[in-house]
Amino acid sequence: MAMWMEKYRPTKWSEWKGEEDLKNEIIQLTKQKDRPHLIFYGPSGSGKNSLLQLLLKEMDVEIKEMNASQDRGIEVIRNVVQAFCTIETKKKSKVFVMDEADGMTKVEQFALRRVLEVHSDVVQFVFLVNSVTKLIDAIRSRCREFAFPKLSIDVVHECLSDIVEKEKIKIHKEKQTQLIGMISEAADGDMRKAIQWLHALHSTTEDEINVEDVEECLARIPDAFIQHIIQEMKTIEHLQMVVDQILCEGYSANQCILQVVPYLVNKKKVTSKKMSTILLAAAQADAHLAKGGDEELQLLRFLKTLL
Repeated sequence: MAMWMEKYRPTKWSEWKGEEDLKNEIIQLTKQKDRPHLIFYGPSGSGKNSLLQLLLKEMDVEIKEMNASQDRGIEVIRNVVQAFCTIETKKKSKVFVMDEADGMTKVEQFALRRVLEVHSDVVQFVFLVNSVTKLIDAIRSRCREFAFPKLSIDVVHECLSDIVEKEKIKIHKEKQTQLIGMISEAADGDMRKAIQWLHALHSTTEDEINVEDVEECLARIPDAFIQHIIQEMKTIEHLQMVVDQILCEGYSANQCILQVVPYLVNKKKVTSKKMSTILLAAAQADAHLAKGGDEELQLLRFLKTLL
């Protein structure tokens, strides 16, 4: 079975979903004789690779692609990158694509800088990164940068709805908008992640896809359980009990925090001062969890602000 991310990758400029101005700027590159090195930066699933493939399709070039976070070391720069720069080709020119280039070490980047200087007349480099600030200035100054913002929920929703129709996915008609909306919102602008979730649901669900199926696939906590958490938060004794229940149910601290905050914003009247305290605690807990902090401790610290 073909992966839907590849099956539904845009094959024409008109199929790419994103900012029109950005797309038009990229299209203009196909009309230039002298093509600069490029940096495409933005969050995962924002269409960087898809737009690049459309660009390369328009160019008669020899292409070499490499994942810079997997192929590591100075030897790779010497044996792979430089080797490609020096080989002969029957094409008009050559393009070297470095995906996840922000995963390169500073030493690797400084070695690559020299390659860009020496071979810029025969090879165009394209760097795909999530964080452009992780690239050294010596590389950035030699490239033209394009920022890819995360896709809107509406754009992701539209794409998923189109796939549902084409794949004849069994979803209750009355709940289709709600279920696709849940996936689109959880993806947070990451089209790749949204399509992968939809594919997983289709592959593992025999009957019509329902709310419970989507929540399980997304590792999402049911709204009723979030409401239960809020209602049970009355005293310090209740706090420990609620945290134990969250962890016993197998829910992650990150997911709990991610859902409790918008629930409070949308469902419960909270003063601005109180919400500021809650948001600060959520940010601190998220930072500690990203560094490997204890889930129980971070949940206790965060949920205590709800008392």
